[in-house]
Amino acid sequence: MPFSVRKSFAVLLWISVAMLVALQVGYRMSPAGVFAPAARVSDWGPPVLWSLSVLAVLVALAWPPVIPALRVRFGEFWRRLGSDRAPLYDGLSRLRHLETHDDRLRVGRAARQLGEFGLAFENLNRAVELDPQHVGSRFQLGALAVDLGHLPQAVELLHSVVRDDEQHAFGDALFLLGRCLFRLHESRAAIPVLRRHQQLFPGSRQTHLLLARALADTGDLPAARVELAAAKAPPSDNRRLEPREALARAQARVTVLRSGQTPTETGTGAA
Repeated sequence: MPFSVRKSFAVLLWISVAMLVALQVGYRMSPAGVFAPAARVSDWGPPVLWSLSVLAVLVALAWPPVIPALRVRFGEFWRRLGSDRAPLYDGLSRLRHLETHDDRLRVGRAARQLGEFGLAFENLNRAVELDPQHVGSRFQLGALAVDLGHLPQAVELLHSVVRDDEQHAFGDALFLLGRCLFRLHESRAAIPVLRRHQQLFPGSRQTHLLLARALADTGDLPAARVELAAAKAPPSDNRRLEPREALARAQARVTVLRSGQTPTETGTGAA
């Protein structure tokens, strides 16, 4: 789900201010009315927090994807929080005087990384208009369309990227194209795309899992089980998987393949 770090902090700030104002107004109207709820919270707070903690541990133990999913989400949040906004502001400053494709692309890419999806779409779309042949611009706009859930537009853009450079973005273009086709219930079209990704970039558990689901969707359960087993397999050298790969492996461990199953979301590619 797309989110903006700046907007999230703004919402939390306004909520905090509103709570302080409400407490101040409540205290002036009725001091006892403010302290009574606080006493109830102090009585019930620790048992409730303890129960929620135990429940969270049980859920994490019972459902393996929980912890890897939290790691992925936290990583996204931390990356956006630590992203440098200087390229965004510099590009916007230059665009006030002269519009160029490079600045549109630079601003759009920075805005997408920061979670400013409206600004990202405006600039990436304009970058593609200024230079329709630029593969990187089309990929960034296609990846943004995936983020926003505009899958038909994403498929059109990613098809054009793969046609010109199927290894673009270290295989992310191929993976995202296969993922979009699967989510659009076009599993037969997704399978050769994902197979090609495996040939060029072998070993991705995200691809193995997505391909297993696509094959099961077309009724090829034997081949789907082979792909699912590859997605479940631990690293051969006992190295630690990167968060999205760990999430895909955890999802594979709880996946039950059924012929003609309805497509469901998998881990996202690192676009």
